[in-house]
Amino acid sequence: MNSGSVKHLAGHPFDRRDFLKVLGWGGAAVALSGCGNGSVEDGKETVVSYVETNDYMIPSISVYFNSTCAQCDAGCSITGRIREGRVLKLEGNPESAINRGKTCGLGQAGVQHHYNPDRVREPLLRTGNSGEAITWEKAYALIAEKLNGVSGEEIAFLSGGVSGHLKALMGNYLDSLGCKNHFVYEAIAPAVLRAANIRAELYLGNPKNMGNQLKYADRRNSPCVIIQGSDEKDDPTGPQVLLKDLILGAELAKLEKDREEYLQKQGEAQTKAPLASLVDEVRKILDKHGVKWN
Repeated sequence: MNSGSVKHLAGHPFDRRDFLKVLGWGGAAVALSGCGNGSVEDGKETVVSYVETNDYMIPSISVYFNSTCAQCDAGCSITGRIREGRVLKLEGNPESAINRGKTCGLGQAGVQHHYNPDRVREPLLRTGNSGEAITWEKAYALIAEKLNGVSGEEIAFLSGGVSGHLKALMGNYLDSLGCKNHFVYEAIAPAVLRAANIRAELYLGNPKNMGNQLKYADRRNSPCVIIQGSDEKDDPTGPQVLLKDLILGAELAKLEKDREEYLQKQGEAQTKAPLASLVDEVRKILDKHGVKWN
């Protein structure tokens, strides 16, 4: 693999090594990497004090940059508090129509991509069920060995949903390989519903405490919730999803103690459907209650 293969991003040199290093950065690290830094290598300056500060930088005084959280596919708008070039805090942007100034625990933790002592700092080589830390030089050599004599048409890149800086970096990397085979996979992708003009967001939480996730959806006045765990994903008949009708669920709490009526409505409030029919099933719930959710 020729590391001299150079592409340009925002007018700065960009090569495969840049891409591989940045690929390990996630969430806020990628989203905020454009705040005052032009190239990938220059991004290192965000974690050390500046020798020559920018005009707007005053010691001990914070500045704020708006960006997009990349911790999940919801795309919440965030505001980062920066002081002396260091990201100190992330909060939701109150002007956002998506998250209305709020962020979940995952978004709040995005700043830990910079500072957590357990963050990934070097390449990991899979050894059995674990990852062995190796040097960048060894990682480059392994990649070069695997790609030696392989044409771009024979390479495929599989990822989750990407956007912004990471999408541009990935595009440059694939171009340097002559590869156009980038495949995106999301088990339950909000983009699928958004493409059907249905507003949606993805919430990642602890499966052992599903109640908190449902409370969050209820606070957002969501008409329905879509759930997919390992049982639904590995269903013998094919990938399935659970759909909870939260409007009907609220009516259940008001019912008198009529067991038959309760059980009937309970069955209607939670249904199981093939993943392929997700959009149609969500539309049925919205239409049943006359909800315009776009």
